[in-house]
Amino acid sequence: MPGAVGRLRQRPRPVRSAHRPVPAHPAEAGQDGGGADEPPEPGVPQHRDGRRRRAGQLRRGIGGQALRRPGRHGGRARGGADLRRQRLHGRVRGRAARPRRQGAADLRRHRRDPGLRGRPGPAGGTGRGLSRPAETPVAVDGADPGGGTVDGVTDNGASEGTVTEQTVTEGIVTEPFEELVGRLTEEADEGFFHTAAQIVVVADGECVLDTAVGTTHLEQPFTRDTLSALYCTAKPLVAVAVLRLVAEGELSLDDRLGDVIDGLDELGAPWIAERTVEQVLGHTAGLHVMNTVFARILPERSREGWLVASEPPMAWRYGVDRAYAEFGGWYLLGRAVEALTSASYSSYVRDRVLVPYGVDPDDLVVRFDPATFDRLHDRISATYDLTMDQPVPLLAEVGPETACEWNPAFGTYGTMSAVATFYQGLLGDLDGAEVVLPPDLLADAVTARLPLNHDVTLDRDAGFGLGFMTPLSSHFFGDGPSPRAFGHAGQGGTSFAMADPDDGVVLSVLFNAGLDADTALSFRRVNLVDAVYRALAQL
Repeated sequence: MPGAVGRLRQRPRPVRSAHRPVPAHPAEAGQDGGGADEPPEPGVPQHRDGRRRRAGQLRRGIGGQALRRPGRHGGRARGGADLRRQRLHGRVRGRAARPRRQGAADLRRHRRDPGLRGRPGPAGGTGRGLSRPAETPVAVDGADPGGGTVDGVTDNGASEGTVTEQTVTEGIVTEPFEELVGRLTEEADEGFFHTAAQIVVVADGECVLDTAVGTTHLEQPFTRDTLSALYCTAKPLVAVAVLRLVAEGELSLDDRLGDVIDGLDELGAPWIAERTVEQVLGHTAGLHVMNTVFARILPERSREGWLVASEPPMAWRYGVDRAYAEFGGWYLLGRAVEALTSASYSSYVRDRVLVPYGVDPDDLVVRFDPATFDRLHDRISATYDLTMDQPVPLLAEVGPETACEWNPAFGTYGTMSAVATFYQGLLGDLDGAEVVLPPDLLADAVTARLPLNHDVTLDRDAGFGLGFMTPLSSHFFGDGPSPRAFGHAGQGGTSFAMADPDDGVVLSVLFNAGLDADTALSFRRVNLVDAVYRALAQL
């Protein structure tokens, strides 16, 4: 793929070296770790945010101690965040290099999933649809690609890859990504920072990495078909649906919410009714004052009343001041979609956004209805919360009450293959395909609207377009993405996705565990994205 590779090799922007010394703390790297400006100390330090940060700091402290004393793995002890940072940069001493996997030569020759060739994509194209790609048998550890047994686990072609004690790596892994996938697999087995992950990389329309590692909360194999709660990573779905209404002339970015949503003026919140669609999409409407935790624990029937009872932010300059609105803005956008169409917001997103882009609705479920939940619930895996003293599986995610609730802000479930297909559709529209959106409207949406400013929700300088995070350099996406790259991330660094139009790159990643901000963003996300760009440059 000379296009993406050539651009990445010629680009003057620096990408972190795999052998760069790893800082002991985000502050040393010039990164804002979500408000953690004190260096970690061994033990359980006190933090101004109280108990929720204790576990993250404990892991950092344990990791630092582990690296300072001998252990049983080649003279080192298993540690926490510090050990993980070392592993991401390939600087763990005493560990033998992972053997090259058999079958990599075949993958290098194809450079893509053979099942994608000739598959209809958006607007009749080919090679873009990535949802649930055809399986490609890969010979691993001496196994027969057509079937057989690996370490006592039967491989019948439905899944393939490296089998460890608890972890199955399956899918498409081209050679430059083998080391990265090996590290993710080891981390899933250890369970310090996740027990499972999905990752997809597409370069110039060709899938070069599509794999899943680890086990679910039920200790079943975590596959490419496993569905997970995506939280805010799915916000662009609703944003694109709203922009579709704008493209169809049903809505204007200048329209007041009170003119679009029936009864909003009468609910007694004029400051909300006066906000425009553009202000909501761009996070300048002041709706960040609506507490997301309260929104999640309140019964669905009580959320709207609580929302309109919220007090406006003090001295806020609407359309000028910006702060990330996690819940309130997208709740209102979902109401606007339903007010302007004869469909629910979830069916409109499905029919007018996902299906045209070639996304299988079973792989990116905007909202479960009871029948769909009964059919797909066995594919859902719960996320772990690792910010507590002990790992806590968020079992509500796998129950019908949460999965079926009306929640445009963060209620979507999906796979990373499906999310990558969505972003491939966006790149196609930017190139003029106009499958869902005209290129000018989409280009405006994925471009930063205002200069960077301190975001009181995120506690850092951050930029946004209309429903998208951009520039990604302000959201801990590393040094690799170009200034035009755009995307979004979800709760606790559990998932994120992006598209880079300058390099033709799409990346979608999911971890089944949420971490403290400095570990999840300053290190996990930054290092992973940089590692992906380094691998792309080697193709």
